[in-house]
Amino acid sequence: MQGSVISKIGRTLNRLEEYVLFFMVLQMGISVFIQVIMRYLFQSAITWLDELVHIEIVFLTFFGASLCVKYSAHISVDALKKSVHKEPYRSVMEVLNHL
Repeated sequence: MQGSVISKIGRTLNRLEEYVLFFMVLQMGISVFIQVIMRYLFQSAITWLDELVHIEIVFLTFFGASLCVKYSAHISVDALKKSVHKEPYRSVMEVLNHL
């Protein structure tokens, strides 16, 4: 019973993380578009939008990294892992790859 509650909470948090990432990327694109329009058409920029985009890039990096680890889609060097065939060493290489 408790395991199903924890897994349900985990799935909900994962879904929430994906939605937050989607809306952050969408909002970031809209903000950059608005900045370009404001700078070229009105010769004036909204200064806090630049700061918001910079902060969002930092958050996107960490949220995106956690999603990549979840889906095993992060950048890794798998040449070492593929060259090792014995299981204990292969597991160690996998852990080192995730770092």
